Amino acid sequence: MGGQEVATARIALSNEINRIEKLVKEFKFQEAEENFSRIEKFYGDLMKLLNPNNKTHDNIRFNFRIRINMLSQSIENGLEKRDVGKKEDGNIALKCNWNDMNYKGICSEKAYDYNQALGGPWCLVSKCRQFVNLPVPPHNCCYESRAFIDCSFGAGWDHGPLGEPIYPRKIRSARRGKIAILTTQTPDSRERFVIGIFRIIKLVEDPGKETFLFGDKKTLLDDVLKYHIRFWDHHKNPNNPESQAWATGLFRYMADIAVFGILDEYITKKRANGEETNKAQSLLASLKDSQ
Repeated sequence: MGGQEVATARIALSNEINRIEKLVKEFKFQEAEENFSRIEKFYGDLMKLLNPNNKTHDNIRFNFRIRINMLSQSIENGLEKRDVGKKEDGNIALKCNWNDMNYKGICSEKAYDYNQALGGPWCLVSKCRQFVNLPVPPHNCCYESRAFIDCSFGAGWDHGPLGEPIYPRKIRSARRGKIAILTTQTPDSRERFVIGIFRIIKLVEDPGKETFLFGDKKTLLDDVLKYHIRFWDHHKNPNNPESQAWATGLFRYMADIAVFGILDEYITKKRANGEETNKAQSLLASLKDSQ
């Protein structure tokens, strides 16, 4: 790719990051989050111009990704401080990286490259490629590789400048008996789709570790992605209902009505295919009982 094209894209991305950093310094965290998707767009434009086999280009990618991840964390921390004590109905939605093994194994090289460019900080430091030939990924791989094996997910960590985990995050308002909704963005779409649903049966709070939630495997719905249920059709940002950007953080609290809508769409689409919906009906019933 032409050096001038790369230089122009780098300047555009850097300018946008500077602009959002200024909003954070002014404590305008909501506005910063709503505009964060612009950074990802400029970053994606730059990635298309960089040569993956060029060491200099690889350093450019890595340095920008670190800067973006740190900014994302600053925004999330600011929003969390602003919204301390805010609670919904105890359900939770989780933001997952793309995994083309249906969240039951380590992703392919193509998916790994995609997540390295556009995923979270864990993909920058993960050693998962050494385990790709194992039948089951070990527990020290990413949450996504075992999400549907264990029926669980973690709150994540704050990360340092090089992507290293430094401080565990806590899920303070999810409740046992409520519903967890797993979501992702696929490489071929900017839409956020629901990929899995389960009932929360346990939340684990170990000292020095992030909150981990575990679901009831008997009611795990792990085929949701094929029904193309769009997350933003059901969940609205309470501070900006028109926003369809999940700029920062790994989780969002959800109202019962949003979960009802997702389950209803899933059941309707499964029935249209002549498939049984017993597990989904069980989730609906348990959610109604928890109100």
